[in-house]
Amino acid sequence: MKQLNKNGKIKAKEIENEFKVHRDTAIEDLKSLIKQNKIVRKGGGNNVWYELKGEDEENDN
Repeated sequence: MKQLNKNGKIKAKEIENEFKVHRDTAIEDLKSLIKQNKIVRKGGGNNVWYELKGEDEENDN
């Protein structure tokens, strides 16, 4: 969350490198944050990133 607050977005690869975890672990952690409505998934295919959930996304639900 600190990284997201600082940079506005993050990729799973950055989590892997920063915390020395497997890609599956990084993805599961990100999915957990999505379920908690803290972040949203953006992009698609090989270009996926995650951002803090803003007010505009909250109004879409």
